[in-house]
Amino acid sequence: VLGPLGSRRAAFLGGVVYAFSAYRFSRMMGHLDLLSTQWLPFVALFLLRSAREGGWVNACALAVFTVLTGLTNWYLTLSLVLLVCTFLFERLFSGGWAAAARMLGRIAPSLLLAAAMTSPAWLGIFREGGQGGQLGDPLGDNLANSADLLGFVLPSSAHPLWGHAIDSVRMALFGPNDNVVENTVFLGFVPLTLAFVGWREARSAEARPFRWVWIVFIVLSIGPCLRVLGHTVRIGEWAVPMPYLLLYHLPYGTLAHAPVRFVLVGGIGLAVLAALGAQRVLVRRGP
Repeated sequence: VLGPLGSRRAAFLGGVVYAFSAYRFSRMMGHLDLLSTQWLPFVALFLLRSAREGGWVNACALAVFTVLTGLTNWYLTLSLVLLVCTFLFERLFSGGWAAAARMLGRIAPSLLLAAAMTSPAWLGIFREGGQGGQLGDPLGDNLANSADLLGFVLPSSAHPLWGHAIDSVRMALFGPNDNVVENTVFLGFVPLTLAFVGWREARSAEARPFRWVWIVFIVLSIGPCLRVLGHTVRIGEWAVPMPYLLLYHLPYGTLAHAPVRFVLVGGIGLAVLAALGAQRVLVRRGP
């Protein structure tokens, strides 16, 4: 993604941004399986390599990492499906139908193989979901486990220096029922700054999709309705709807109850853009 002259330091920084994100660290307080997101970047890597080069090595690697993701957590599986769709739509808009069809033709065998290998798991999920396995108040749970717009720039209350102050702010904004485990979605001031610098640098065919990944998954993490400062934004009597509602109304869409978890995939886009921004800064500074 960083190109043939890419900086190893910038690439390492991107990895740090992803691995040590606030939301991933909050999973240490619950749902430890969501810490195991290490396979998703490899899926993105071999999606790009398979689309660009083809070859059985890339195809096998894509299948393997897709299976590993699918067997880790079903939220990550859903995210993976949406990630593939995001890459395909980006290729459609940037290169036309022919480019999108060529990409789909190269990645489809790997994805179909992975789907077949993980079918016992997801068929079981669908079966249980159709037999009363749904939540009693799915919409309420989705609203409770959605990202607040302020949360993206509000540091974690577990921060060793200003955590106590942040804890007081969260209490004032979100009340005593604040779900810190799910709702810690801080993206980081430095990563955000670098990502805005890197946005303009993401011009290659490999880098452009990560603009979409960042925006699409961060928007999805906001959930069914826009929330700011702990309150649902309304126009008159109507809550401002968000794109997640489209997923919610799909078949089996009510099985999910934590849109905020899409931040995990949005973090891949943020990390790549931050790396591109860091590379730009390093180039200006020189060796």
